[in-house]
Amino acid sequence: MSHGLRSFHAAWIEAFPFTRVGELPGGEKNPPRITGLVNARQARQLYQDGVFGGPYQVDESILSEIFAAALEDILQLLKFE
Repeated sequence: MSHGLRSFHAAWIEAFPFTRVGELPGGEKNPPRITGLVNARQARQLYQDGVFGGPYQVDESILSEIFAAALEDILQLLKFE
């Protein structure tokens, strides 16, 4: 939130260097407008590449910041006191 970014499925929030399997496109994808339930065929047409919206990638420093915060949370949970 501090960087003004929203997270959408399969977009920048899931584009850590260790999860990438290929090159990421540049730019941003507009989230589709859905007016109700859709079936599988309609969902594939709406989402095409699987990204639900937002930037495909962000600066590595933002991803490092998120990873560090997640790691800190996990380490806190693993403390058995």
